[in-house]
Amino acid sequence: MQDKLLFSEEYEAVTTRKTSQDRMNKLFSVIQHWTNSQKDKLYQVLKRNYPATVSIMEKATNQGEEFATHVETHKENIKYHFELIKDRNSRLGESTPLWRRYTPLVLLLKFRGEEEKKRELSSSGEEQAQILIDRSSEEYSPTSIEELFNPGDSGGVPKTVIIHGPAGIGKSLTGRKIIFDWATKNLYKDKFDFLFYLSYKDFTKITGNLSLAGLINKTSRLNLSPDVMSYILSNGERVGFLIASFDEMKCSLKEQSEICQDPFKEANRDVLLRSLLKGQLVKGASLIITTRPFLLEQLQTFLPDLPRLVEIVGYTADAREHYIQMYFGKRDSEKAVDITRRNEVLFSLCTVPFMCWVISTVTKQQISKYPSNFTTDTSMFLYYLKGLIIYHSRNGGMVHCLKKVCALANEGVLNQKVLFEEEDLRRHKLSVSLVESVFLSNVFFHGDIGKRTCYSFVHHSFQEFLAVLHYTMPGERESGKSGMRVVRESTYLPEICKGQSLMDLLEKHPHLALPVRFLFGLLNQTQIEDFNKSADCNLSFQGTTAMITWLFGGEITQFDTEHMLFLYETRDDEFMQYVVSRAVNLTFSQCQKSDNWVYQLAFCLKACEGKKVTLSGYVLNKEHMSALVPVLKKCSQVCFRSCRFADDVNSTSGWKNSLFASLVIQDSKIEDL
Repeated sequence: MQDKLLFSEEYEAVTTRKTSQDRMNKLFSVIQHWTNSQKDKLYQVLKRNYPATVSIMEKATNQGEEFATHVETHKENIKYHFELIKDRNSRLGESTPLWRRYTPLVLLLKFRGEEEKKRELSSSGEEQAQILIDRSSEEYSPTSIEELFNPGDSGGVPKTVIIHGPAGIGKSLTGRKIIFDWATKNLYKDKFDFLFYLSYKDFTKITGNLSLAGLINKTSRLNLSPDVMSYILSNGERVGFLIASFDEMKCSLKEQSEICQDPFKEANRDVLLRSLLKGQLVKGASLIITTRPFLLEQLQTFLPDLPRLVEIVGYTADAREHYIQMYFGKRDSEKAVDITRRNEVLFSLCTVPFMCWVISTVTKQQISKYPSNFTTDTSMFLYYLKGLIIYHSRNGGMVHCLKKVCALANEGVLNQKVLFEEEDLRRHKLSVSLVESVFLSNVFFHGDIGKRTCYSFVHHSFQEFLAVLHYTMPGERESGKSGMRVVRESTYLPEICKGQSLMDLLEKHPHLALPVRFLFGLLNQTQIEDFNKSADCNLSFQGTTAMITWLFGGEITQFDTEHMLFLYETRDDEFMQYVVSRAVNLTFSQCQKSDNWVYQLAFCLKACEGKKVTLSGYVLNKEHMSALVPVLKKCSQVCFRSCRFADDVNSTSGWKNSLFASLVIQDSKIEDL
């Protein structure tokens, strides 16, 4: 009043309020409408009459401004370091935007029953696609990274969220997406002022003792003063830690272990991590942990509160297509999706993000030659396995573990088993820990009065591939002199080649068709040698005369579609030439269509140079003939028996002209196909 800042009516309205808080609220509502000049006068009055109070207010204001600056600096650091990622095959200086590699995954809160899990692991094609759609329904409690801290059914909000899944399923990429979206898209903006990212790489670089405050400054590239750090950590409810790849940190979770309660006290890295998990270092802080499933039970027991478990199941069919489209961009994306979708085996394993990356990477390298030189399924699985071994080789013991894992996989395939019990692992001297969990994952089910733990591979097709690797392992394969010969004169026939022939196996043991095809793929010595060199393994497998005899059921009198599919998997010209040299009749018959059959046929015909061949029962158009004519020209005689030709075949270069040494057409005709 004395400084003429308030009119009498306003002064009375303020002073007649009962509580000081009400009086301040009323005063604030009045001064909102003042000019800057009036506000400056009020500041001077308060400073003159209440200097201590103004000093406290100024300090708080400065701290708030400094705090906001540190938040923005932290977010800018995250944006800079997480916006781009390096692919495993990136050259120096190469990187890729995160948005090109991240595609939303199916995340579930609910564990499935045993039969449901078996279906997930064994299904492929349309059945698998439908299962993943079903898993995304409310029945299985799907969630997303935006909903990780949503209240549960009882209304409680979790303090810890554990995102778990097998190796290669996308845990690390999901963690990067979470921290990046917090910094750039206000993810969890109402929950966290600060979200700190701690990876196993940062963690394992710690030598000697370090405080949590020092660890935060180091890993977040900040330089916070002790006062600011203390202010941040004292408000633990507004702080979160994302602990990525916890399984790689090799931290002891024994209850009696040492714990630290002071974020400024230096301790070894295990003590820091245990204390953070226990909630002792930053009271009220929230945690997001990514890990493989083998540590779930230990973690749940060690944590002070019940965590929310989120399982990464993988990509739906639509998500797989989206990933491939993002990988390729506008150019060739449609062709790449078509190539992958038509291969049921590979498309099914593309539920696993790492396999999706492998297939996309290899496809991009070879798409200009598609499809005449496209990589086989066996090659793709070798690339996938090589990536797993190389990426996790820092753990040691990988090759020794692989031999035991392959023996388990083979036993499971022979007995049509996709879920394994503890006793199965003990029989093969396996225990699922850091190294073994690269290949095997824990699966939890209800028991009679408790829970039951089983183990599985990421997908049945990967189990089938590992099963045939069993026959390439030292001590498992037949002993014999190694040399340049492609085929040994031997009666050795791998146990997985059931029945009297391939046709007998397809009729009586159809579940073994894919693994046996993988077996033939492993006859390619070049790719085995490349794998051994890159993965530091000692795999070796050589074809035997017994295998060729089994493939055809005796003498080679006709090459059916099924035979050619298995021979094409070898992609070994020398092996194919040996097979042709044993044939009494080079008749190639199209009993049924299969994807890329024309290139499988062309591969077989390539080994028939200078020989008489017969093509029986084929339906051929211009595209088919364009692929076949170059190899048919080199045959001494070509006979088309009971074939049908499309109208456009006449325009195919080299067709029905003198470039053929000898051409015979029997019971064949040109039609409008």
